[in-house]
Amino acid sequence: MNLLLTAIIIALPLFNIHILPLRGPGTRAGVSFVTLTVVGFLTLATLTWIEYLGIRFFAARRRWRLTPVAAKEICSHATVGWILSALFPLLLPPAMFALIDALNISHNRFTLRPGLPFDIAYDLIFIGGSLLLSYLSGLFAFEWLVYRGVRANRFANVHPPAHPTPIPAQSNTPHADSNS
Repeated sequence: MNLLLTAIIIALPLFNIHILPLRGPGTRAGVSFVTLTVVGFLTLATLTWIEYLGIRFFAARRRWRLTPVAAKEICSHATVGWILSALFPLLLPPAMFALIDALNISHNRFTLRPGLPFDIAYDLIFIGGSLLLSYLSGLFAFEWLVYRGVRANRFANVHPPAHPTPIPAQSNTPHADSNS
């Protein structure tokens, strides 16, 4: 459910602000909102599945008692981090626009000479960097939640032992330091 919600949050701005060639004049087949959502969902599901396989591999290699069910639950709970990956791009670029206006650097350009024959505007660098940073921060949140889940469950017992260990009998004699 978290992956579908994240895919919808990612697809809404892309569909509404026409970043991708959507239905319009001169296009025969555009990208629909459902297509964007499905592609986003499948991308996030694939990344989550790769993470599941990764924690199963490293748990087996380090001899941790992390079962497939526990690994699945860890990854499914950590998908909350993907929601941050969808929300940060909506919040950080407006903050970057405010910073660009406050610093009055919208007309300045960053020169790449002598290596490249063109210049890049500072506002493009700020906005592109903020989008990259926002998506990476959501990825980092997901990875951190997976890490915390694996560390908490690496030695978890799934079933109680078949033969319970007997509890040693306690003597009823008073201890030497008691006041009785």
